[in-house]
Amino acid sequence: MVQGTQLLAIDTGAAMGLLKRALIGDELTQKEKQALQRTLTDLASVVPIGILMLLPVSLSSTCISAS
Repeated sequence: MVQGTQLLAIDTGAAMGLLKRALIGDELTQKEKQALQRTLTDLASVVPIGILMLLPVSLSSTCISAS
């Protein structure tokens, strides 16, 4: 899991650089566009899973605090 998180962080950093280039008007190659799309897809799937993983922890701490 740690290695996957590190790879996602590296890909996210590279994608941010590509996104900045695209926003200032540089043309991205097809390979760069695919890498950007793949990273955004990965992030879009990781965020909801992370929320679902943290939800039981936050609910149990709320129930304990309310008691």
